[in-house]
Amino acid sequence: MKTLINLLFTILLFGQTTAQTSITIKPDASEGKDARISIGGGDPNTQSTNYGDHPNVVLRAWTFNALPVYYRSLIDFDLSILDASDKILSASINLYHDPLSPLGATHHPASGLNQTYFVPITSPWEEGSVTWDTQPSLHYSQAISVRGNRSDDENFLDIDVTDMIKNQFE
Repeated sequence: MKTLINLLFTILLFGQTTAQTSITIKPDASEGKDARISIGGGDPNTQSTNYGDHPNVVLRAWTFNALPVYYRSLIDFDLSILDASDKILSASINLYHDPLSPLGATHHPASGLNQTYFVPITSPWEEGSVTWDTQPSLHYSQAISVRGNRSDDENFLDIDVTDMIKNQFE
């Protein structure tokens, strides 16, 4: 399990002129659109509950009462500042561990790999109403795999999402 906040998304553009421009998109509580969805643990209501106001991005799979529980976080980066004529040279995401999260951060190596995947969302969703049952469709063929964390307080920096972003404009 990895509890993360403070997503930083940076895109390096090469516009019609010869200058390069770096754009940073940093969603927060007032500007961002994100939600946590979950299923399992023996609670039939979990999969129909909206967690759009949850303060952390949660990436977790574990057990509760010996039953599997899965969490996903949905994040919408507003790319409307980009133009189809922009040439994207690189795009990356930084994920930072939140030491103040009430969820803690533990991963037991005996439970196997704890890789994370970034998967493009391909249908609309709303932060205040999305649930596991109503989650948007995903484009798994463009998923980006990130190795599991090696420590409970690890940050993941410069995750390359260039191809994923370029594909949004093709």
